[in-house]
Amino acid sequence: MRETIQVKLDEILTLDSGEMIPDAIIELGKTYFGYTIQEDYVNSDFEKNRKVRISLIGYLIRKRVATENTLFIIDEESINILEKLKELNLKVSMKDINLNDGICKKQISAHGYYNEINNKLAF
Repeated sequence: MRETIQVKLDEILTLDSGEMIPDAIIELGKTYFGYTIQEDYVNSDFEKNRKVRISLIGYLIRKRVATENTLFIIDEESINILEKLKELNLKVSMKDINLNDGICKKQISAHGYYNEINNKLAF
């Protein structure tokens, strides 16, 4: 499932995404989306086809620069992420986390159900 999500996020050319990184190594002018995925068993049918709940929790991070509208950039990237995750039939939530220490951060969470019968994410 991680590979499917990462391929979708890689379509956003203005974003670096993947595993979580510490705030201290964020470069100026780059936007990062670090995330984790959790899979929880829901149930299975007689043929052992499993239904799994997929949960994603991630943080969109960018260093604040006085010469740019950093909040606008974070908001635009969050919309890009939202659209890509919606293409995978994931329900998405967003929350502003931190505007201190010169870093803008937004939490993005998503969830959906993966059904092995048709190998698709579905609500």
